[in-house]
Amino acid sequence: MPREYRVYYQDEEITTVTTQTAEGEYIVVDSKKWLDVQNSPSAWKVIDKKLEKKIIDRTNGKKKKKFTVKGHDTFPGWIIKKYQLYTALEYAIEEPEWFDPEKHSVVGYEDD
Repeated sequence: MPREYRVYYQDEEITTVTTQTAEGEYIVVDSKKWLDVQNSPSAWKVIDKKLEKKIIDRTNGKKKKKFTVKGHDTFPGWIIKKYQLYTALEYAIEEPEWFDPEKHSVVGYEDD
């Protein structure tokens, strides 16, 4: 009897890659595809009982939004004390009355 190369899955995600019998839904693939899935199971998914490679955006950090200090009158954004980027005081849509451009800065993402 030929060996069955099984790929078990749940909700389209690969759970087990084996030649043994286990509980759950599975598909049978050839040995080459089985080795590919075994080497990188998170790169694959099962849709309609067919094995498909996931589409992964290779961003290399280029698509990340940058958290930057904006101009003192650029709202909405997080208000911080000057030079204390990670200690936000409050998020504001408009400039609050207590805001002092000498003591505070506005930070946010570039696309904000």
